[in-house]
Amino acid sequence: MKHETLDPSVCSAHGGSVDGQRIKVALYHKDAVTASDYHQHDHEQFIYVLEGKLRARVGEEERVVGPGVVIHIPPEIMHSTGAEGDQGAVYFVSRDLESGQKTTCGDGH
Repeated sequence: MKHETLDPSVCSAHGGSVDGQRIKVALYHKDAVTASDYHQHDHEQFIYVLEGKLRARVGEEERVVGPGVVIHIPPEIMHSTGAEGDQGAVYFVSRDLESGQKTTCGDGH
């Protein structure tokens, strides 16, 4: 598993990932009181919370979720996630690689 720090202009997570032929899986940690910018990307994504709590905004829906919850992010839907509380959060991510890597931030760029 390769260690990576995601683009800090969009995401506040760090961890490791493995790319398959069509799917990327990753185990990420988001430090306490950090959050990603509101953004969208071409690929579909699933987030499975392992530890801590995440505040997830997907489209117009926002909620705080904890361990055992799966967050589904459809392609091209604006979203953000942030760690709630002082423990941070650990989560597993799965996404398709065939849709590309393009990310668009909340201002449309």
